[in-house]
Amino acid sequence: MNSRYRRKRKNQNRLKRILFFVVLLLLMTFSVGAVFRSLTRTTSATDDKLPANGDNIVKEENNNEDNSNEENIEDNVVQASLLAAGDIMFHSTQLKAGYDKQTKSYNFDSFFKSIKPYVQEADLAICNFESVTAGDKYRFTGFPTFNTPDSAIGSIKNAGFDVLTTANNHCLDKRESGLFRTIDVIKEYNLKSTGTYKDDNHEILIQDVNGIKMAILSYTYGCNGFENNMEKAKLEKMVNIIDEEKIKDEIKKAEDAGVDLVIMCMHWGYEYNRHPSDIQKNLAKKMIEWGADIILGSHPHVVQDAEIVKHNGEDKFIIYSMGNLISNQRRETMGGIKNKEYTEDGLMIRLNLEKDIKANKTIIKAIEYIPTWVNRYKTDGKFHYDVIPTLEYIESDDTSFSSEVLARIKQSYEHTMELMQ
Repeated sequence: MNSRYRRKRKNQNRLKRILFFVVLLLLMTFSVGAVFRSLTRTTSATDDKLPANGDNIVKEENNNEDNSNEENIEDNVVQASLLAAGDIMFHSTQLKAGYDKQTKSYNFDSFFKSIKPYVQEADLAICNFESVTAGDKYRFTGFPTFNTPDSAIGSIKNAGFDVLTTANNHCLDKRESGLFRTIDVIKEYNLKSTGTYKDDNHEILIQDVNGIKMAILSYTYGCNGFENNMEKAKLEKMVNIIDEEKIKDEIKKAEDAGVDLVIMCMHWGYEYNRHPSDIQKNLAKKMIEWGADIILGSHPHVVQDAEIVKHNGEDKFIIYSMGNLISNQRRETMGGIKNKEYTEDGLMIRLNLEKDIKANKTIIKAIEYIPTWVNRYKTDGKFHYDVIPTLEYIESDDTSFSSEVLARIKQSYEHTMELMQ
């Protein structure tokens, strides 16, 4: 019994020692935690009361300086995007496509539905309106003398375009009254136009886009001979005909007005030629030397070469022809015209611009080519049109087009991109 008792007492004592050490450990843990929390509170309170030359305040001031620098950098640099597109034409089959027999009205919104996101995304979008809106006192007609319903301007606006160049070989198709009314209709839709005018008191079109001032000038090689029936002085008031001295003078006027960029929209070159003529190249070179920064070409109805030219250490951009954005000029309709397989192709160009306000310098930061193709299809007994961005369909798994149409889309893309630098 004594042996069993001693073992029992021994076990009890061992248990007591274990309990003692557990309690002691808990007390120590609690004490250390309390001291730590006390120190933490003391440090926080002390930080709140640090004098202005304390370390934490200095760090905060440094952070404020960094934020201030970032804001200054942002304030000193502004950006804008410019999108340009080629000829917008309305042939007779397109007029039929846009006509609604029930309402007896025209609507061409569907022509632009596929490119609308690209156009609207740009800060400023320019295209060439190669027609007139002379009103319904004349019959609405396509080639050879155009007269397009006013709603076409509305559809161009709905697509997202802001500026229409109007100096082209069809601007006098309905003579003086047609030219004047076109200017009025464009203005009624709150769009800007450049290249044709109602008098000689017009100012150079300058658009301020996000703080970047752009002068937009528009010229044409001629007006299909209609200009020959007008007095020279009268013609000069109404239409910007290509004249080197006048171009040079207007570029200087734009620069004197304090613009950041001079954009030349040139209706020039030979129809259906896939490469620019020497006349185009020589004039482009001169315009760059005179102060032009961007040259946007139209008229050949096919896409022509693009190039970046260095001048005084700065990049200048030239696209000799952006082709047709929308027309009925197709392989099936062009007969024996050379290069007719390229008349369905167009090119939209997005130029990302950046201005260093402090240095007062604006550069072309990036150039994006957006090739387009006019899809024409027939339903309900009439043709329909849709300008589509080709790469978007080449890279997608879209099954709405036949293999033949997809092949033409791919071919169109390749034809255009082989001309781009």
